[in-house]
Amino acid sequence: ALSTMADTHFQVILPGCTHLQHAQPVLLAHHLLAYVEMFHRDHQRFGELRKRVNVMPLGSAALAGTTYPINRKQVADELDFDAISVNSMDAVSDRDYLIEFCSNAALVMMHLSRFSDARGVTEGYCSYSSSTSAPDTRTKLNRCELIVNFAATAAPRLTLKRRCWSF
Repeated sequence: ALSTMADTHFQVILPGCTHLQHAQPVLLAHHLLAYVEMFHRDHQRFGELRKRVNVMPLGSAALAGTTYPINRKQVADELDFDAISVNSMDAVSDRDYLIEFCSNAALVMMHLSRFSDARGVTEGYCSYSSSTSAPDTRTKLNRCELIVNFAATAAPRLTLKRRCWSF
């Protein structure tokens, strides 16, 4: 959708901003395509995470492996795992995937926040809005504001001991 909008509005010029100051003019298409790149990297990160965590721990038992005669490779193939765990202790105690997932999610939230916060450009995309209860007729962009506010807490949650997955 953003690429299509960039194609449609390739001649629209916006004032560029840096350090909260107006800077050189930029094209709306260039601005939109920056988000395409960000979201593409986010998508890649989750794909890489999937490859890393799609490892079957079956047969690791509680700690030192099982004595049952199972064909781990066959089970992994049938259940569509990419690999089988090599070390049973690592397989049952690994929690890297939690931190990695939360970290990737925090980056997505940061990118969504940047997109939502650029109101001059994104007002049309955050069309879910409602009027405020104030007597004036301003429109409050509830969805965008919620994204920006939630994203502000996503990265700090990574530092909370074993609680980052409780978003």
